[in-house]
Amino acid sequence: MAGLKGIKKNSIETITKNLPSPIKQHMKRCRDFGEFLLHRMLNDDDFINIVFNKRNMLNAIYYHDIGKSEILKDYIQFKYCKTKESQNIYFTHVEKGIEIIKRLLPNDILKYSKDSFETYLYQCISQHHEAMNGKGYPGRFNETQISLAGRVCSIIDKFDNFVFVGNTGEIKFKEGLEKFKKEIGITLDPKISNLFIKDEEVLEEYVNRIAVTEKNRIRSNPYGIIMLYEPIYNLYNKEEINFESRMRINDPYFGLMKPGLFIPISEKSNQIYELFYLTLGKVCQTIIKLENRNVNFNRITLHMNARQLYRDNFIKAVSDVINKYQVSPQKITFEITQRDELEKTEAINNTLMELREMGFKIILDEFGEQFASFDLLSDLPFDGVKISERYTKDLDRNTKNIEIVKGMIQTVRNLKLEVICQGIDNDEQENLVKSFGCNYVQGEKYSLPMRDSKLVNYLDESDKTEEEL
Repeated sequence: MAGLKGIKKNSIETITKNLPSPIKQHMKRCRDFGEFLLHRMLNDDDFINIVFNKRNMLNAIYYHDIGKSEILKDYIQFKYCKTKESQNIYFTHVEKGIEIIKRLLPNDILKYSKDSFETYLYQCISQHHEAMNGKGYPGRFNETQISLAGRVCSIIDKFDNFVFVGNTGEIKFKEGLEKFKKEIGITLDPKISNLFIKDEEVLEEYVNRIAVTEKNRIRSNPYGIIMLYEPIYNLYNKEEINFESRMRINDPYFGLMKPGLFIPISEKSNQIYELFYLTLGKVCQTIIKLENRNVNFNRITLHMNARQLYRDNFIKAVSDVINKYQVSPQKITFEITQRDELEKTEAINNTLMELREMGFKIILDEFGEQFASFDLLSDLPFDGVKISERYTKDLDRNTKNIEIVKGMIQTVRNLKLEVICQGIDNDEQENLVKSFGCNYVQGEKYSLPMRDSKLVNYLDESDKTEEEL
């Protein structure tokens, strides 16, 4: 990208890469609207005496929300758990953005010329927020204190948020335009704002061209829960294929969130229970879809937090979902994770026994990772274990892990239980775990996780080239 002098291109793009897709889309739209506005300014007699570097300013406008890369975790905690005060969580991205600039610059920001990329970026991040009193609240606009870059960034940032309803990509041109007009002269520069919305039909046509890309993006990645499925192979019966289901949440603001982020949050907010039943329902729908196509598969595994087993109505809730979709429990395996210690109580034992009697299989996930895993196997009715990827991912290079995995597999198999090894990426790893007596394997050697829409072709054609979402 041209115009990056003091700040290295790879440094700033590495930070931007960590931003969720919806925020990057917002930044891109702001750059597009910036180009629209700056083009009008360069061709308008009222601005003939204003001098600016269009390329540098457009680059700076794109990166105006770079500070959000360092506040997302706190903001997600607030949104989903309400564990922090709302004041200043979102708006600290201004301070974080300034910190990032100073960290990347070799020298003081003041040494750069008034139309350099670095100076424009500093102004875009800080000064358009000053126009809104730094918190996005309406306040009297003071033209003498706000730079040209700050004023332009305020206009297009607010317009995009009004018309595209924040980062969701939903387009409301007329409604957003009316909200925008009310801010003119209060938080937005009147002269530049009126030039921006001059010829509303032309502006709407420009918005609609941008909206085509947005609609296609949202159609391919709809918001809400997304299920991915990774094959699990039987090393002794190549015709038997199981699948592990994996949940993702595509949030309108944060983009695609993986379990490592939203599971701990959902546990704190007690949303983990609702998520489990939602994903169980989606797994049932996938099973129905596959059975209707007469494709051959054995079971689909579903992650279950150990907390579920302590709820009084758990068995009834699971039965309700199964009965709703008329799916056989013999098509489902529950993988119990050990984020919370699984106690060896009579109640837990009875719950697990009842699930097995219904036809479900029960697997102890993350085996060897934490707590007394072997102790659990001796007292609770599991069908098998899944060995933690921590021990298998470098199995062909780590002699200590070879002995650890060998010992775990042989001990579990002596207990007449199944063993699944995940993270198998090559033939050498597969041969090792097979020689130890492992039953099932999964990993990049076989396939990356895929959408349910791809499962039929995968099962029919053994297509293992799907890209992970």
